[in-house]
Parts: sequence; structure tokens; C-alpha cells
Amino acid sequence: MVSIKLEFSQLLEAICELSETEKQKLILFLNRPLDKNDKITQTHFASENVLSKDWLDEKEDKAWENL
Repeated sequence: MVSIKLEFSQLLEAICELSETEKQKLILFLNRPLDKNDKITQTHFASENVLSKDWLDEKEDKAWENL
């Protein structure tokens, strides 16, 4: 899996540059039924940003420095 960090505006710009055929493929992909692994992956990525606020805190670093 390749991880590319994009701002939302960059993603919208990239979508706008797609051909109509590619946009239709994207819509079909986004609307497909999710299997169990997809849901787990989505939860992971959705949680990462929120949890990183706690994990990257100086107080958190201090609490774990002796372990």
C-alpha cells in the first residue's frame, strides 16, 4: 500500500482533473460494499489523526520516558 498525504483541496483538484470515465470509476469504487478488512482499515485511519494529538503531546512523552 502506498501512503500519500494530501490536503482535502489537493484531493478535490486531482478529482476535477479526472476524465468523466475515471470519475465514474471512482464513484463506483467509493460506493462499493465494504468487507470486514476495509472497515478495520478505515477505522484505523480515521482514528490516527485524533489519537496522534494525545500521542504527540509533551505530557505523554514525559509519562512514558522511564519505560
